[in-house]
Amino acid sequence: MPFGDQFTLDLVQQDTGATHGASASCWAGAITASADYDRSMAPDVAPGATPQVVTIAGATTEGAWFLESGALGFSRWDSGPWIVQLNVTTGNALIGLKRIYICRVNAAGVSQGTVGSNIAINQALTTGVYEYSISGANQTSATTDRVYIVFVMENADAGPQDVSITPSLRVLTPVVRDLVVRPPPPNVGPSRQGLAGPTGTVFVQGLMPTIVTAHTVEMPLGTLEVAAGDMSGMLVDNPLGDVGRPLGP
Repeated sequence: MPFGDQFTLDLVQQDTGATHGASASCWAGAITASADYDRSMAPDVAPGATPQVVTIAGATTEGAWFLESGALGFSRWDSGPWIVQLNVTTGNALIGLKRIYICRVNAAGVSQGTVGSNIAINQALTTGVYEYSISGANQTSATTDRVYIVFVMENADAGPQDVSITPSLRVLTPVVRDLVVRPPPPNVGPSRQGLAGPTGTVFVQGLMPTIVTAHTVEMPLGTLEVAAGDMSGMLVDNPLGDVGRPLGP
């Protein structure tokens, strides 16, 4: 059985505007009209550094900050937690973050569905770095599909209020971008390692086991053999190998 490591996709927030501008996307609500409130994301790039002033009208709840990636290039988006980060560089306690929607959009920017959302945040946006873990569902996608994130904010004051956001952080996704496969460890070889058992001798060929107690053998890979006697009183954890195959006729 192959061993391997998975590497997931991280999207870095940038100063450049989103390809499709501000959009309600998979949130069916009102949005702000200013193009200054949307920013792009991409892997393996330098983060943004320029604060953006977001103005929300008085007594209003609306989509107010937007992030969009380029085409991910994958036909499957894996399920798992999405870690969404927000850098509020000039805060305002009168503005609250209420909801975050992670959407999948096509090459034209049209929503194809909701990947995940958190609709009960209720965070006053004072100065600081905020991070939210949002459970995302598996997506069957076109390779040209993009991530689009909508931040819904509320202004609790009667007049317009501002908050400044710097697109300098990341969105950590569960989407697997690379899979590195390694072969299993080599067998010990013709020689065998003997372990004293309750009755008889236990031999191991393959990955060396770990003796947990006097009568426990944990062996992740290989073959466990009894040269003589039986396995009475011995607990064996050997999920990937053979257990108790006797030697001889």
